[in-house]
Amino acid sequence: MKKLLLIFFLFRCPVGVFAQGMMFNDNTYQGMPQKRSAQAVRSLPSRIDLSVYAPSVMDQGELGTCVGVSVGYYMRTMLEAQRRRLTKKIEIDKLRFSPSFLYNSIKPLTDNTCMLGADIAEALEYLKQNGLPKLSEQPYPYCAPNKPIALKNDSKILDYVKLFGITDREENVVVTTKKALSELSPVVVGIQTTSSFNDLSLRNTFFSRGMAFFGSSTAQAQISQWKPATNASTTLSYGHALCVIGYDDKKFGGAFRLVNSWGDSWGESGYFWMTYADYKKYVKYGYQAYIEPLNVAQNALSVDLTISVGTFVTGTQEEVVRANANAKLTAYTFKKPQRTGTPYKFSANVSKQTYVYMIAANATENITTKLFPNNNFSPLIGTNTKLDLPSDELLTLIDPKGTEYWLFLFSDKAIDIDGYVKKINEAKGPFPDRIIETFGDTLLPYQQVNYKEKKMGFFLKNQQRGRIVPLLVSMNHI
Repeated sequence: MKKLLLIFFLFRCPVGVFAQGMMFNDNTYQGMPQKRSAQAVRSLPSRIDLSVYAPSVMDQGELGTCVGVSVGYYMRTMLEAQRRRLTKKIEIDKLRFSPSFLYNSIKPLTDNTCMLGADIAEALEYLKQNGLPKLSEQPYPYCAPNKPIALKNDSKILDYVKLFGITDREENVVVTTKKALSELSPVVVGIQTTSSFNDLSLRNTFFSRGMAFFGSSTAQAQISQWKPATNASTTLSYGHALCVIGYDDKKFGGAFRLVNSWGDSWGESGYFWMTYADYKKYVKYGYQAYIEPLNVAQNALSVDLTISVGTFVTGTQEEVVRANANAKLTAYTFKKPQRTGTPYKFSANVSKQTYVYMIAANATENITTKLFPNNNFSPLIGTNTKLDLPSDELLTLIDPKGTEYWLFLFSDKAIDIDGYVKKINEAKGPFPDRIIETFGDTLLPYQQVNYKEKKMGFFLKNQQRGRIVPLLVSMNHI
């Protein structure tokens, strides 16, 4: 009887109309700040699954609203569920955000039918500046002027970054996506699909579904893995925005798991797998968004900073001593002086998402220079990240000789670092005094920061909103 019911259901399934709706804008994407992440592959978990935070699978129907769904409905809702530690679908569905409100807010002015598509970057910027109402306040579909809904500040995102460049087609595309997912953050991607994307529809997989129903693992793989067509002529006219919710290094030889917006009868209940190799080939854009924690005291910031001199192969970590323990600006200094031409690098371990800035000055010249962020990288660093600053490349001590200073700034909000550097250069006196004068009360008092004794770093018992934690390092350059 079960078999007859299944066959009856499969042959009555609808053909389905699948829409997309992502606009490609290479210039906008290339100009976006990129995430700075140097996490080694071996230190990442072998498997991450964020589907426990996902809302019920949505069907965008015939409208070109995939950007609104992937960014507003999936990503923003998942970030909120993770922030509130919600894993029950019924509770998550109550806080779903409205994809139609987001799409209507950014769609072209001539788009009266919600068919022309939208730009992912514009959707993220709208979320950052405005936020979104709940799905219950403006249901889907809703292709009309948005309802007059007062948007709440806590529905905004804090910031967003691109994960890789358009030309980064090697391992960086995979590693940066995995790193974002390991931070419990979904990733929205812009993908150039082919007509083979329709192969995972209910009608096109009815035989495989029948076999999977009776326990065939091979058939199950056929309905859950997208195998892109290799013929370029099969490329579809629009891009498609999707949400990446996990990965598994063993699945299909290594694959990402994504959720689509074509209903739960497509693919594996609306989800599908994409191998790392296909991901590198067909995913063109990748974005990660951040939101503020509900209770910052539950996850206070901890930072470890080291400096090595020499080459990457033979470099040794230098000893430092903590100086001015009771001064307004706690500092660390090298035990040994260093000569002109010495190559060096800083490495930082950051426990939670924070904005990081690095500036340098020489006491002889009294000129301050911004070292990080640089090369169009974002200052926003993700949770549990180890990275080299200001870049993977070694720096070199150059003349003039004298006391070298490096100031690292950690903030829960973005700051105008270029404006601060300008004011520092306009101030008079020793570098530490100019820092105090320029930043003033925006710096967190040293009494509220637990600076470490035998190595550079600190931890906060309670994260202070809107205040900047300074970490000053000096060296005798001979």
